[in-house]
Amino acid sequence: MRLLASIAAFLAWLALVLQLYPMLVQSPPDAMAIAATVVSYFSFFTILTNLAMGARWGKPRSS
Repeated sequence: MRLLASIAAFLAWLALVLQLYPMLVQSPPDAMAIAATVVSYFSFFTILTNLAMGARWGKPRSS
């Protein structure tokens, strides 16, 4: 079961990176546009959900 959680965490983080990268590449190179892009990125509920699930599933198990 821990293996499945690790795979799910990896996929969640990978999806986050694969979505953020093209958004940053397509944004203009000035600081305000990059900041606006990052704010826009984190305004999507699906991004926040993937972030929460990646953090939860990737968390080391406490005994």
